[in-house]
Amino acid sequence: MARDLGATKGSFYWHFADRAQLVAAVMARWEVEETDSFIEEADAEPDPRARLETLFGSVSRRRAPGEVRL
Repeated sequence: MARDLGATKGSFYWHFADRAQLVAAVMARWEVEETDSFIEEADAEPDPRARLETLFGSVSRRRAPGEVRL
């Protein structure tokens, strides 16, 4: 991973003590950037049914990075 990022292993481990710490940081960031935004959008709906429809609609329209839908 360090090579793909153009970094040395030393600089990589300066930020993360080990693989487990990297995975934890990635998951925390994903949760904030992805999950929380879906919840915030759904919570704006006062009606429970509309809230659920908004949540499912948002998740179903989500695209993975680099994904192109035809």
